[in-house]
Amino acid sequence: MSDWDSAGAQGAAVDSDWNNDAGAVAMPSELDDTFGAATNGDGMNGDNERKMGGCFNCGEEGHSKAECPHPRKFRGECRNCGQEGHMGADCPTRVVRCKNCQQEGHEALNCTNPKFLDNARVAEKSVDEAWDLLKQASDGRDIGDFKEALQILSKAKPEYTYPVLETEFRKRGFSIYLIAMEKDHGDTWTNVNLQGDTGKKYAVSYFTSDKPQRPTLVDKWPASPEENLARLADAGIPLDRGVDKCNNCGKLGHTTKRCREERIASVQPTVTCYLCGEEGHRVRDCGQERKRGARACKICESEEHLAKDCPNKEIRACRNCGDEDHMAKDCPSREKRTCRNCGAEDHLARDCPEPRKITCKICNEEGHMARECPKKGEAGPRPLRDWSQAVCSICNEKGHGRARCPQGQAGGMAGQAGAGNTNGASDVGAGWDNNPTPSSAPSGWESAETGGSAWGAGQDAASAR
Repeated sequence: MSDWDSAGAQGAAVDSDWNNDAGAVAMPSELDDTFGAATNGDGMNGDNERKMGGCFNCGEEGHSKAECPHPRKFRGECRNCGQEGHMGADCPTRVVRCKNCQQEGHEALNCTNPKFLDNARVAEKSVDEAWDLLKQASDGRDIGDFKEALQILSKAKPEYTYPVLETEFRKRGFSIYLIAMEKDHGDTWTNVNLQGDTGKKYAVSYFTSDKPQRPTLVDKWPASPEENLARLADAGIPLDRGVDKCNNCGKLGHTTKRCREERIASVQPTVTCYLCGEEGHRVRDCGQERKRGARACKICESEEHLAKDCPNKEIRACRNCGDEDHMAKDCPSREKRTCRNCGAEDHLARDCPEPRKITCKICNEEGHMARECPKKGEAGPRPLRDWSQAVCSICNEKGHGRARCPQGQAGGMAGQAGAGNTNGASDVGAGWDNNPTPSSAPSGWESAETGGSAWGAGQDAASAR
């Protein structure tokens, strides 16, 4: 038994001083100025607030670089002259190059020279080869290949203009047309013709018809070929001017970063939650519980039960035996049905898993239908149907069809189908000239008014042979 926590035998307390702070010595405040410096008065750094260092931009104290009111100082090297202290855009030795004509000394905003058209990647071919390519693209009605071939032709012969080309296209009977229409493409784009002239009014488009194919083009379409040629003289393809546009003041010549106007605060779109109706979050971030509509009965629209348990549900009875505890498809007393395809009694022909047996009604052979019969167009009488193999759909017995079934509505007439056979034909196929259905109306050609035989009675002997 350990006695470290028990008193001595003489009654003197044996106290442990391992957790006694009586002899603790406080640390000087100058030695406790690092840990917990950001707590600002937690008693561990002398309750002295930590001082912020100088700004990384201007060097002054009291603010950070993000809050510095002075302009940012560029400390890197200029990419134009290689000196430190300024950027390439502010370099005093920077040479201005126009983005429109690629010449030095001015900017694209005030440039009046033709635009530089870079056709270095366009194939170099002769004029005749270019016309052959245009002919092939026109015959194939391929507008993409037609545009490429036109660039090849323009490189081979730069003096070609759009009116001259459209006139030549009509002489050669091309199926692709050059149509000039007005299009709005903004301030930083311009229409440029094949010679590089900018500022054209109309834009050239390629179509496979000289008539507008869409309702939106009717108002823009030229009224006549002559008007189209006049428009093509002042038309070109839309290209970038190489001019910057400020998103702050909307002026050309500079970007938003270098705009000297007062910065316009952009209006942020308002996000509204469709669940709670509050702004600032979407439905996916909403903290409210989503409301789920209760499932209602489709019969009485009650939310207390579903349609399968509805007391107002219509009682369904088996149409075979009349019982209410099952459907007709599950009826135990259902009449026997035989599959006409395989002869089984547990399913019908439409549900038969065996391959379908097809018998031609023309030649009585299996493997094809009447519309695919090779003897379909041949002259001569068709072979008689073998009624001994026919299965009645009423009594499921062989030897007759539904119309001649003794158990049918016209059973008596069907049983006497062979009684009036004057030509001595056998029972198989007999009665083809009798119509047992009571709904059929008699025809006058079948019997004579004098009580004699039908119009073909005189030919019975020949038909019997």
